[in-house]
Amino acid sequence: MKKYLLLLILGCFVLSGCNNTETVQTSSSSEILRTTTESATEPSDEETIDPSISEEESAAEELAKYDAVSDKLIEKINSEEYADDDTKAEAIIEVLKDLSVNGTDEYPYPLVLADSWEYLPEEREVVFKFYNGIESGFVLYNENDPYAPDQTDVTQ
Repeated sequence: MKKYLLLLILGCFVLSGCNNTETVQTSSSSEILRTTTESATEPSDEETIDPSISEEESAAEELAKYDAVSDKLIEKINSEEYADDDTKAEAIIEVLKDLSVNGTDEYPYPLVLADSWEYLPEEREVVFKFYNGIESGFVLYNENDPYAPDQTDVTQ
């Protein structure tokens, strides 16, 4: 009786340790062939889909917010005539102040960090930081401005 009990326990032990094996019986003989099966470690089709799609959508949303700020600044500059860069800079700073509190119609929350703007007269630019700390600048002249630094006329 002890012998059968010992064999039964040993058999259970062996079978529990071999749960990753399967027994195959060949048709030509009663010989038992054991093969080890390995779990598939290759990713499925769902796992191979690049998760950066949502990252790309997030980046597109960020760019859309930056564009919304730029559009507001351009709209302000194009809406009025300005006598000089100082008045243009003041108008831009007023828009930045509003964007730092109210945002835009599409993004009704702060899009610019409060008090992050500065007017740089030598560069003819107002620099500021977006809500996420990224620094940007708004140039007070356009590409057709004859007084723009890159519009120097070199004639001989």
